[in-house]
Amino acid sequence: MNFFRIFLISPGRKLARVLSAALMVLVMANSSHTHADNAPRWQDLSAENQHLLGALSQQWDNLPEQQRQTLLQRAEKFAAMPPQQREQMLERFRNWQELSPERRAELREQYAKFRELPPDQRENIRKRYQWFQTLPPEQRQKLREHWQSMTPDQRQQLKQRMRSMNAEQRQQLRDRLLNQRRQR
Repeated sequence: MNFFRIFLISPGRKLARVLSAALMVLVMANSSHTHADNAPRWQDLSAENQHLLGALSQQWDNLPEQQRQTLLQRAEKFAAMPPQQREQMLERFRNWQELSPERRAELREQYAKFRELPPDQRENIRKRYQWFQTLPPEQRQKLREHWQSMTPDQRQQLKQRMRSMNAEQRQQLRDRLLNQRRQR
């Protein structure tokens, strides 16, 4: 089925189909080769979980126990989310679906590298990302454009320079870069 046809269906069914497709992607990405008979079988799932996991109905009983448990937990977590949070999750999934397979592979690789970083470095990256998200969209776009206009050597030099600064100095540099971009 064409992914975009999902959005022509009623909102309740649309949500279930998009979630099912998202969970299908997770199944394919996390496949394991073990199987246990004591995992919940399809007919043992609640009607709501069957609805949310509908895309997996044909293969559910053949999935590994751990994978079924993980999918059930995610489906229950999704069902408990406030509507706005559900919509954010679905929007992220739609954005993911629109990426090329190459870009998805690249992002998976970057995420794997991120997970290998020490906890303090991951936290630092999260804080910088949160700071970036607080900027108005125009400023974020200007910073992106500035970054993209730099050569790899210039980017590396900027990274090293930023690492050697305290928070106030980094903010001053960011402000200066934004002002330079505005003047062009």
